[in-house]
Amino acid sequence: MCVFCIILYTHHTRPDTRRRACTRCFWKHEPAGQFARDHHKVLQSNGWEHLAQEVLISTPRRFGKTISVSMFAAAMMWAAPSVEISIYSTCKRISQKLLRNCIKFFYEICKQDLPAAGFKVLRQNMEEIVLRGPGGPRDQRVVNSYPSKVGLAPCCKSLLLCRANSLLSLCASRLLACAGQWCASRAAISSATASARRRRRPP
Repeated sequence: MCVFCIILYTHHTRPDTRRRACTRCFWKHEPAGQFARDHHKVLQSNGWEHLAQEVLISTPRRFGKTISVSMFAAAMMWAAPSVEISIYSTCKRISQKLLRNCIKFFYEICKQDLPAAGFKVLRQNMEEIVLRGPGGPRDQRVVNSYPSKVGLAPCCKSLLLCRANSLLSLCASRLLACAGQWCASRAAISSATASARRRRRPP
């Protein structure tokens, strides 16, 4: 079973990371044991050391994660027979947008003509699209796009709370130190100004 967990994308990642994680999908209809026999040849021909099936990439906001994942899902749906892709987004709006983008890019790949490319839409709604591929009735390709609710375990919450309290204490102590320095500098400036005024005062 190929698990492809690439949620985020960054320019620090090699371009073939996603392709390496999904390589096993292309042997889905091959005879049993064929991938094991071709494994060394695949590594050698691509210059890979291993096939990592799990990939986690982190990026800042507004970095093109939604578009990148949509394009890759559309390409996988076009290239891999009987593939099933599940994408989890942070909210319902993003999950629906991601699925719409995936469908749009897939139509672009097929040049807006699915029957000519050998595809037929079997089912489509707000959370999934199911296509029949050129391989016949067994070749059903699915993309699921779900909203997800991300939560933290109680142990993680307590750890984060302790870290937050320590950071707040550090920030408070630094602010107090800065405030003390500022007050001391203001007092020194006021004293120097008063002394200068006294010296300029006529006898």
